[in-house]
Amino acid sequence: MVKGKKRPPEGPSNFKRRQNPRFAISLRSIYWQEKNSEGQPCLAVNISRGGLQLQVAEEIAVGQNLKLKILIDSRPESNPIETEVQVVWKGINPKGDGYRIGVRFMDICSSSPLLILAKGGRCLGDLRDKYSHKGIDSKLARVYQILGKIYIYKDDPNFAILYFCKSIEADPNQAEAYFYRGFTYYRKGVYGKSWEDILKARELGFRVPKEFLESLNQVSGGSKEFLDHFSKGLA
Repeated sequence: MVKGKKRPPEGPSNFKRRQNPRFAISLRSIYWQEKNSEGQPCLAVNISRGGLQLQVAEEIAVGQNLKLKILIDSRPESNPIETEVQVVWKGINPKGDGYRIGVRFMDICSSSPLLILAKGGRCLGDLRDKYSHKGIDSKLARVYQILGKIYIYKDDPNFAILYFCKSIEADPNQAEAYFYRGFTYYRKGVYGKSWEDILKARELGFRVPKEFLESLNQVSGGSKEFLDHFSKGLA
């Protein structure tokens, strides 16, 4: 094995063990197993470079192709993401009834989710400007946060930071947006700004993964005493 400079980890949790990072998205979705079958509700719980993890009520066989519609917002005029996926693994849902399945994208254009999410963000932004509604701000912040996560796994940290900034601007109490912006600064080697965001995320109640803290502390030249103080109370 050739020794050299280590690349910063890809994801904030379990990043030493995963080839592709997963990011939580929690988006309502509908799937169809057959062309003329009735659509069934499901929940897209996270996204990675290759596909999605879905929470479903029924058991679905590995290898089954599904038509999937991902709902970005509940408004009728919102444009969903529609794609074909294939089930690559299945398991019992560890957090309740039903099952978890992993699916890979079959025909989706790599830019399609970004374009649709960006369009949804613009629509929500227009509504916020018109009505100044707190609920709209929360939805807008969520859309921007998902966009930021997608840009992380597309290895585009500058756009990721841009959308995390937009998420925080829409809703300054988005602890997760502060964390992921701090994580992206970490990937860029901007450790001072990374610590600022990590501290703010924790102040807002986000549980920062201890493994990530150890790595950030090491690369930024922090002391063990500081890490022990910061990590106090973390699992």
